[in-house]
Amino acid sequence: MEHRIKRDEYLLNLITDFENNLSVGAQSYFSEKAFSAIIAYYESESMLVNALEVIDLAHTQFPYRAEYLIAKSRVLLNMNKAKKALKVIKAAKKISPFEFDILILEAKALTSLKEFDQASGILEDLKTTCSESDKIEILLVEAKMKELSKQFAEMYNCLSEAIILDPTQEELYEELWLAVELSKNFHQCIDLHLRIIDEKPYSYLAWNNLGHAYSYIGEYEKAIDAFEYTFIINKNFESGYMDAADLCIQINDHERALKFLLEAIELMDHDSDILLLIASCYINIKEYRKAKYYLFKAIKLEPYSDEIYFNLGLCYSQEKDWLNAIQSFHKAISLEDSIEDYYTHIGRAYYELGSFDKAGQFLSKATTIAPEESAYWSEYAGFLIKQGELNAALTILEEAEEFTFGADLLFCQGVAYLKLGYHKQAFNLFEEALEEDPSQYKLIYNIDPELMLNESLNAMISYYNFES
Repeated sequence: MEHRIKRDEYLLNLITDFENNLSVGAQSYFSEKAFSAIIAYYESESMLVNALEVIDLAHTQFPYRAEYLIAKSRVLLNMNKAKKALKVIKAAKKISPFEFDILILEAKALTSLKEFDQASGILEDLKTTCSESDKIEILLVEAKMKELSKQFAEMYNCLSEAIILDPTQEELYEELWLAVELSKNFHQCIDLHLRIIDEKPYSYLAWNNLGHAYSYIGEYEKAIDAFEYTFIINKNFESGYMDAADLCIQINDHERALKFLLEAIELMDHDSDILLLIASCYINIKEYRKAKYYLFKAIKLEPYSDEIYFNLGLCYSQEKDWLNAIQSFHKAISLEDSIEDYYTHIGRAYYELGSFDKAGQFLSKATTIAPEESAYWSEYAGFLIKQGELNAALTILEEAEEFTFGADLLFCQGVAYLKLGYHKQAFNLFEEALEEDPSQYKLIYNIDPELMLNESLNAMISYYNFES
């Protein structure tokens, strides 16, 4: 540790000296080792223009060293300046015509320019004398060629061969995963990473790719277990916690998601997104007090998030604190006025307070924002039926038919007709709705609880639910 601190201090002093000299126009004379350290620093910080300045100074001081031309061509390639890189490579070849690093950069530049035949010729020559580590570099260039020519299966093959050669090279895992996504080779990816894990069980990046592959094929439990191994092995691997939590949320395992999120928040900077996720999990397991605690923390960090206020409104609604719920939903709508759920929930809250005119206005607004969703029409129609406005409800349901269709709309129509005394029409609608989706039958009782006493209706519902 002491050695590392001294090294870092040396590097920072070196950078400071160099930048001070540059700012006052003083001539900078540094050793080759010093120049290499400064160049590496600027590259690692993605300060590529600065890196080029240093390289040019180094090349002026050491004009017969190919390493600075190599560095310059590498930086130019990272800046997507392949043509300029080729000119520098040409100069480097005059100094060292057979050096692997120069030739591989030439192949990379030609690949960027889609000069695949020339690049392939260079790579084939290099294969005859290359070492195992050099072969990985060759495979990476070949993979890039396959990617640019949209031969994604071949791209995957190149990268899988490379990672088998050296499964400790962390950069390869990200490259390989891109190839997996493009080629859709998810099952092959699983087999490959299980093989790697069998040899290198503590490769957290192998577990990470394995988790993503399992997720893509719907093996969510296996995916969650794989993601959990990533941060068991590397406790600071933040995306492992988040990926595991996201999948748990997808399969409605909110308690397990909470476990991962609460572990993650001990390591990560508190941001509003993770606090909102935690609150959402607490809402789903009905711990509203804890949910509000995290939502209020999130508001301090992000006071203009409509999602945070909406979720706060959900908590107050579940606690039947309708005034605070309405206040929270209004705040959410003031920040984002195009989300239909916000209007539905504030409409429900106004209904519970007995403010029926406002309830109707907001429930109606939801249907105009998302007319293709039958749930908002049935919510509004159900409200009108409860208010005794049966003909108005039927008019709304008729309007809904221009945009959408659903068993819920048929159930609403059936209830309205039944209350108007049109029993035959009502039961025909109930039958049609039950054939479409028998699981939504509870909507009938939500609109009119007295219908739970209707024996004929109950018999019909029991028949269709038994059949389903």
